[in-house]
Amino acid sequence: MILRRKPRQLYRCRDGTFSTHKRRGACNWHGGLKTTEPIKLGTRRGGQSADVELIPLRDIHVAHQWFQNRAAPYSLRSVQNIVEAARSGNFKWANLDAITVWRNPADRKLYVLSGHSRHEAFRQLCEAGIKVDGRDFCAIPAKTFTGSLEAAKKLALESNTLSTKETDLERATFYRRQREAGADAGAMLSLAKRLEGRNANTILAFSFLSPTGKTWAALRALADGQADSRTIIKAVGRWIGNARRRNPQLTDFHENELYEWLVMRKGYGSGAGQVNSEQKFLKRLDSIINRRTTFGKLEESLNIQSAVTLSPVERQYNQRLEDARKQIKELDKELQTKIKNLTARGATAADVARITEPIERALRRARIEYQGLVSSYDQVQEAARNEQRLFGVGSAATGRTGIFPVLALVGGIYYLTR
Repeated sequence: MILRRKPRQLYRCRDGTFSTHKRRGACNWHGGLKTTEPIKLGTRRGGQSADVELIPLRDIHVAHQWFQNRAAPYSLRSVQNIVEAARSGNFKWANLDAITVWRNPADRKLYVLSGHSRHEAFRQLCEAGIKVDGRDFCAIPAKTFTGSLEAAKKLALESNTLSTKETDLERATFYRRQREAGADAGAMLSLAKRLEGRNANTILAFSFLSPTGKTWAALRALADGQADSRTIIKAVGRWIGNARRRNPQLTDFHENELYEWLVMRKGYGSGAGQVNSEQKFLKRLDSIINRRTTFGKLEESLNIQSAVTLSPVERQYNQRLEDARKQIKELDKELQTKIKNLTARGATAADVARITEPIERALRRARIEYQGLVSSYDQVQEAARNEQRLFGVGSAATGRTGIFPVLALVGGIYYLTR
């Protein structure tokens, strides 16, 4: 958009920006001219602007609590880009979008609705007395919105400008505020799906995290982390956020416990006692919550490290799973070595198939047994829960564990792992 101190004619580009002429090359960087007809440019003295007006910075106010979803009041990177471009002589008025301001019907004042970073950059440049093409930065191109406060907040959320994209946590902050204000869960989910796309579920999950918790702090520090830790922390944040959405009784203290277990105490992973998918995490958490709930009230601490101690059923199951995985690896290695040796000795394909057939058969059988163990995971979890109920009832009722629950448990282990 190109504006002078006394603009006369503006022409609309296809991407919503403007040019001061319609000659060849106009709007080249903005999709070309949308129309060769000039638009009407309003002035502040004439009342509400017809489109874009040049508004002095002294007349514009800032209300971050209404219209800024960022953790910071503006994007420092965007401000620096504009200021450095202006100081170095690389600033182009044609590449600047107008900000959007809102006229508050209560006090008739103008507030920045969208474009906080551009507003801050102009403020700094005006204060420094910088000029580009003979024009200073003490007035900024702006469009004026005159709707209600709620409509203005919605517009601020949905505005699609050239400013730096908000982070996932900044977007999550908006949804948390909406929920705390009593927004309908269904409507908020629909809005998130429309605005966030495939990232909607992750951002909504983050919105259930405590903004002062360990998980939130880890997510904020991702920019300085390695790729692997970034993937893990983001997954952990989504898991814990969804857990709090499903279980409103979980507190901020519980949330910190979950983070410490998954990240600090290596609860995240594919080893024995670890979880490597959200489904497994939520199942394990459900089991922990059941153990820590008395008369419908969840204990202040989940005491996770104690709760995740594996039962005899789970320990034997994991050992069987590990043995099966190891057997498959060894048989596969033996098969590949045999094939390689036979081929090197000039054996025909028929000879190779005949000689390696026993190994192939053993490998198929081992894989079938492994898949059978994997598919019995839910049964093992149920057996572990039954074990706790059986021992708990035995201890409470008789002061000792009866022989029949033990025999039933051992029989269950044998059945599930054979």
